[in-house]
Amino acid sequence: MSQISTILNLRDYEVPDALENQLKELLKQSFPDFFDGTTTCYKQRLHIRLLAVENETLLGQLALDIRHINVGGTLLKIAGTNNLCVFPEHQSKGIGSQLLAEAEKIALKSTQDFMVLATDCLLYTSPSPRDGLLS
Repeated sequence: MSQISTILNLRDYEVPDALENQLKELLKQSFPDFFDGTTTCYKQRLHIRLLAVENETLLGQLALDIRHINVGGTLLKIAGTNNLCVFPEHQSKGIGSQLLAEAEKIALKSTQDFMVLATDCLLYTSPSPRDGLLS
């Protein structure tokens, strides 16, 4: 597994312009149905961006959203991972695994009850989880 130089842990609004432009391109390449290269957010800003960077070049990213949800009357703290992606030329080098490991450290440190990794676009395009997609 290749080690990357740095994983930056930034609030979404703290991403420097040079990296934000690379991030827009990465999201556009990775999720062309949802990102057109003009923004880094699909519906709303996320809480944390983990950016895998080497020599000021973005290799990959993972966004982390910290939320509270009500499940059957129980309030749960969740850390939701969003838009995990790595530029194609940097894939299969362990970068995605390193980003996930860093996200897990953050979730454990902030005493979240669950960490959720959404991997299916259907989850985002469905009007509601009540439609039977989640059980």
